[in-house]
Amino acid sequence: MRKLWLLCAGMLLLAACKDHTALSERQRAEVSGEVKTMLYKYCADVKARGLHAEYDHIDNSGEFFWVPPGATAPLCFDTVISMIGRNAGMYKDVNNTFDTLVVTPLTTRLAAYSARIRSATTDTAGKYVVVYLVETGTVIKRKNGWKLLCGQTSVCPMRAE
Repeated sequence: MRKLWLLCAGMLLLAACKDHTALSERQRAEVSGEVKTMLYKYCADVKARGLHAEYDHIDNSGEFFWVPPGATAPLCFDTVISMIGRNAGMYKDVNNTFDTLVVTPLTTRLAAYSARIRSATTDTAGKYVVVYLVETGTVIKRKNGWKLLCGQTSVCPMRAE
């Protein structure tokens, strides 16, 4: 009887430990597609409307943080919003495009991504600059769509154009 109990307990333990959040291939493809669509829209919105368009794509929650290039610590939502507001007027054109973009669905509401981004900017004085960025982040699905939840961006040491 004891062996039967141990066998049942072992089977229950295995069932309990099984990853119940594993996504099907269809779910993985759906999440990946939605996140890629949001990230491409993010770039298109910034190109069309300037840096203020970033507001639409950032998660306004206490969980949000970002580490931009040169930062020594994560920045909270309010600080990032303030920085965007201060910098938005400095550029007349911002064109970010993905050289690479990899999305890893974690659940149906969370995904990680990594990307190399070509960022071409023209400031108000007409100076054109191209830099390459490496970015990793986590996005979350809210009622109003996918939002950037946390991550970091670094300048990639690549030859300028």
